[in-house]
Amino acid sequence: MKSLIWFRRDLRLEDNRTFEQASGEVLPLFIFDSHLLSPLPKEDRRVGYIYGEVMRLKSELRARGLDLAIFYGEPLKILSRLKEQGFSRLFASQDYDSYALSRDEAARELLDCRFVLDNYLFDPNEVLKKEGSPYTIFSAYYNQSLKILSEGHYAKGLDLPKKLAPYPIPAPPSLESMGFSPLPLLESLKILPQKRLEEFSSKITRYALDRDSLEAEATSGLSLFLRFGTLGVREVIRRLKVWQEEGIKVAPFYRQILWREFYAMLLYHFPHSEREDFKPMQMRWSESQERLERWQKGECGVPLVDAGMRELNHTGFMHNRARMVCASFLTKNLHLHWSWGERYFASKLLDYDVAQNAGNWQWCAGSGADAQPFFRIFNPYTQSLKFDPKGEYVKRWIPELRGISTQNWSSEERWEGLKERYLAPIVSAKRSAQEAKAMQNTLRVSS
Repeated sequence: MKSLIWFRRDLRLEDNRTFEQASGEVLPLFIFDSHLLSPLPKEDRRVGYIYGEVMRLKSELRARGLDLAIFYGEPLKILSRLKEQGFSRLFASQDYDSYALSRDEAARELLDCRFVLDNYLFDPNEVLKKEGSPYTIFSAYYNQSLKILSEGHYAKGLDLPKKLAPYPIPAPPSLESMGFSPLPLLESLKILPQKRLEEFSSKITRYALDRDSLEAEATSGLSLFLRFGTLGVREVIRRLKVWQEEGIKVAPFYRQILWREFYAMLLYHFPHSEREDFKPMQMRWSESQERLERWQKGECGVPLVDAGMRELNHTGFMHNRARMVCASFLTKNLHLHWSWGERYFASKLLDYDVAQNAGNWQWCAGSGADAQPFFRIFNPYTQSLKFDPKGEYVKRWIPELRGISTQNWSSEERWEGLKERYLAPIVSAKRSAQEAKAMQNTLRVSS
């Protein structure tokens, strides 16, 4: 029996359960999905990054006496052609967004499919309440996951023997032939995942204290690698276990790993939450395109919000604290629905993940499964004072403010006096927050 190994969100050979479980004659393949790529701009940095990782994977496979067939087009049509060439079984990692689930269900009609748990520690039906329903409160999910986590969840698997099936490997499509422009790789993307994980060992001791700081480089920087599977989550857990045995407190970071698991589980069980409120909100949302565009460009006249959006637009990354402030400002100060911001982040974030992006946006907006209350609104001025007290982050992304003391944007009142030196704020943070609370209270009472 000839098998296909379809690499998707698992672009690595090391500790790849999908790759390990296939045996006999195999054809590894990767598909640049035209359905996913056609809406993207030709300068999309993510495509270039993925392309480089796919070519690296091809080289690693060839070093093992295998190879990688790389295609561009519609996955089901490509799989159908491969079935005609005598391939009858398909190995691929599980994926949970709505498009992936419908695509994989259609693939089952063509081939004997083995969808393997590789991107996450837990299957979405594994950490459940006693009656079998999914958790919607993170703390309960977290506690239950700790109870059932075993070495089997993160142990290395056994790589079964395999050889390359007879098949004429096509020349890889070029970026240009797929409609994309080759772009220089950002320096932050050139580091190997394992090296980034090793570097995190010097930061994790202060992770709980510094991870929200916009000035300290205290975050792990692993989100992109986990998103595309160039680093496996099990390898991260094994490293955490080593550090824990050395007396290092790893629970705060492990908790973030479990948030990732929680959001993936929620998306699987509640697919509507990808684009709709998990919990319907009583709010009369604005439809102002001007507000949206100024927020997108980083031209709201609010230093921390503008800095966060400019970082995103320039690099494809944004510090998590800045993400929360920008999301809060869009929903609770500009009164725009969270899905507008989610779509923009989806178009820009290099580490974009459907479950994580929608889950975090709904948490900030107050509509999520276990979200912060709507009345909790981040004041962008006090957030700046608390997490960027020297103004290093803001001044890095807004050079116009480099000659101004950070104390001038430590409060809205002080900033009002300097609005001639920069863009005037699009809204008053204080008044717009009060308006949002009053609007929701009014609608709740009248319903």
